[in-house]
Amino acid sequence: MKIVRIVYFLAFIVLVSIMLYSYENYHKYYPSLATFQNDPESLEGVKAENCGIAEYVSKDQLVIRGGYERIQVKANNPRYPKYGTVCVIGYYNKEGYIEAEDIRYNDYIFVKYFLSSLSILYIIYVFFKEWKLTRKGFIEKVN
Repeated sequence: MKIVRIVYFLAFIVLVSIMLYSYENYHKYYPSLATFQNDPESLEGVKAENCGIAEYVSKDQLVIRGGYERIQVKANNPRYPKYGTVCVIGYYNKEGYIEAEDIRYNDYIFVKYFLSSLSILYIIYVFFKEWKLTRKGFIEKVN
C-alpha cells in the first residue's frame, strides 16, 4: 500500500512538472498573434499557423481576425471562405504581417457547427424520453 502511494506521488510530481514546463515554454514554440503584434522583430521568420475569420480580401492580401487581433496576410489570389474560416500557414515578417505559404479554407464550417448542435439536441431528447429525472437520480421510464 505504501509503494502505491509513492508511485502516485511521483506520478503527480511528474505531471505538475510537465504542466509547468508547458506553461513556461508554450509561447516560444507556438507564438500567438498578440505576441507577434507586441514584438514583431523577435519573431521574424518564425513559421506559424493562424486561423480566423477573413475580414478583407484583395488580389494579393487578406486580413484575418483571430480573437481580438487582426493581422494582414500577403498571399497569391486569396478568397473569402464560404460560410467559414481560413487558416494561414506562413512566416512572420518584422513589418507586422504574415507571408503565406499555404492557405486552408474551412468552407461551411458554421453549417457543420449548426448541424452538430441539432444532433446534440436530438440526443438530449432521446435521453429524456428514456430516462426520468427524480430527486434520487435518473430512473428508466417504463412503457
